[in-house]
Amino acid sequence: MAFPGADDEERSLRRLAALVSEAEKIGMPVIAESIPGTWARTIPWDAEHIAKCARICVEIGADAIKTMAPPDLADLPEVVANCEAPLFVLGGPKKDSEDDAVQYAADVVAAGASGIAFGRNTWGAEDPAAMVRRLHAAVHGST
Repeated sequence: MAFPGADDEERSLRRLAALVSEAEKIGMPVIAESIPGTWARTIPWDAEHIAKCARICVEIGADAIKTMAPPDLADLPEVVANCEAPLFVLGGPKKDSEDDAVQYAADVVAAGASGIAFGRNTWGAEDPAAMVRRLHAAVHGST
């Protein structure tokens, strides 16, 4: 996990660089979770900051990025265009319904994300296996 823009950003970015170095030795790809500033949102989680933070992680050597989408999904293509690696969108807080989570997954992929990285919206579903199938269909357009 990397926190570009945080007061102590060098700590997480050095950790990411060390991980990338070790992973390269064994041919293992690195997916970096890029969070602008901190979980406390010390800097805005808007398209500009999300894109900059993702790019920093890619320039350090991450092979793919998982991060949040900007509040307005119309801005997600800008984030994707500025990220020279596959970008996976986090599910964020538990959605109001499973239908909302599935629709969000479809919307972020339609806006250009390579895929999703959902946690609580999957394992918190009434039937997690069925939810995974629904999310698969939303992302890949099939069942």
